[in-house]
Amino acid sequence: MAHTPPYAPWPGRSAAAWVEAEDAFAAPWSWLWQCRNAPDIETLEDFRRHVRISFSEGCILCAVLGGLIGTLLLLNAFVPTSVQILSPVWLGVIRSVAVVALVIALVGYVRGTPTFPFASRRAHARMQARHHVLGQRYPARSAAGTGVFRVDAGEVLQDTAVVIDTTIAADDASRLLRAFDAWFTVLENDYLAYRGAQLRFGAATIVTSEEIFGPYAMGGYLVRDPDPGVPGWRLLIADRSRRSVLSPYHRGEVLTVADPAATATPQSRFLPHIDGSDHLLGRLAIGVVLCAAAAGWLWFGWTITSGPW
Repeated sequence: MAHTPPYAPWPGRSAAAWVEAEDAFAAPWSWLWQCRNAPDIETLEDFRRHVRISFSEGCILCAVLGGLIGTLLLLNAFVPTSVQILSPVWLGVIRSVAVVALVIALVGYVRGTPTFPFASRRAHARMQARHHVLGQRYPARSAAGTGVFRVDAGEVLQDTAVVIDTTIAADDASRLLRAFDAWFTVLENDYLAYRGAQLRFGAATIVTSEEIFGPYAMGGYLVRDPDPGVPGWRLLIADRSRRSVLSPYHRGEVLTVADPAATATPQSRFLPHIDGSDHLLGRLAIGVVLCAAAAGWLWFGWTITSGPW
């Protein structure tokens, strides 16, 4: 497969959209003062306070652990008394561990914060060691559109968002927003262009505005949004693999920096995670199936043979 030049025009007349955006009409989304109020996340304490590391490895681990233990408990309850898998002492220990694991997983899911401190610490260390951008998040659609631009994520589609670097000049930011608005307008009215843009996005996590509109369109990003319903900012952390030399953000990391004013109520904190949790539910479903298979194998071996197998 031929390599696509980094600044080859994208489907949907992206180059023309950048030219049209040169006209100084109003940007489709509000700008400036919100970006200037972006929180400081340089210190570890501020990072933990503002950055949401949703569905961390600790949350997923606890959920899978709880599913495994719950499966064992169910199997133990339905097998005959003569072949009980666990003694009463171990049953009590496992019940306690199951409750703790499931509570930790539920709290981490609802709050959208790391289950264990090392997740936040490691993310902060990655931010300090690599190139990163803190940008204002905008919906990835035209001002008149109703649905955001979505890209392939396995068997589901994932929402994207436009992120504008908070450090660029106001005129440059407005032009980027106008260019994205014109480009999304074309995509929403041309299915072939829309699908072509999805294929061009591919498995990337972050695509820069230079790739879409050309080398002069600096400061904008089209990203896979981890929290589609949470307004505020997004922290983009570059990848450091050898494959990312030319496009360091291509497989980078996107973290949510929520707007405290917009996430002050429990409802606004909780519902966005339900809306954007297809990937998490898929992982949990796979984890439960694997746990059930392992528990079934243990039960079969225990009832058919004696001793270790």
